[in-house]
Amino acid sequence: LRLTFEGSSSGTLLGYEPQELAGRRLLRLIPAEQRHQVLDMLRVLLRHRGHERQFTFMLRARDGSTRWMEAVATDLSNDPDVGGILINARDITQRKVIEDEFALALDGGEVSLWDQDLDTRQLRWLNDCGPHRLFGDLIAPEGEALWISNIHPDDATVVRKAYEELESGRADHAHVEYRL
Repeated sequence: LRLTFEGSSSGTLLGYEPQELAGRRLLRLIPAEQRHQVLDMLRVLLRHRGHERQFTFMLRARDGSTRWMEAVATDLSNDPDVGGILINARDITQRKVIEDEFALALDGGEVSLWDQDLDTRQLRWLNDCGPHRLFGDLIAPEGEALWISNIHPDDATVVRKAYEELESGRADHAHVEYRL
């Protein structure tokens, strides 16, 4: 894939001057371990003319660092003004770093995340951490009572209030940090 046009932000983002990127093979800027993913996506796009695909990939900057990109590729090969695949991309490196740090924190700490279906009272653990190992799935009727009875006394009022807001329909979600 050769770049025939790029926006002025690519120079700022990747450290290249626009003339350095013109005509350059895009695949050479993508780390080798991700090239097959991008090529597979483009093959699918070319089989479905006129469609678009969203994907994430890394690009190598001029200084050798890599940037995570989120892109939408649109097949405009039938458009005489474009005659190829248009790729609009944005830098999501900071988001990826935060997601990775969050995953490490969850894996390394005694933090639990879960969802609860208020109709069925069923809890679904989103990670395998301490309380999950202590209390199990909390699906049985006594599970909810066990959970509530083990909330730290200093946090119980805030948790109960958030729970009541959800049950009454006055709120559609809650984010409450508390101790067990």
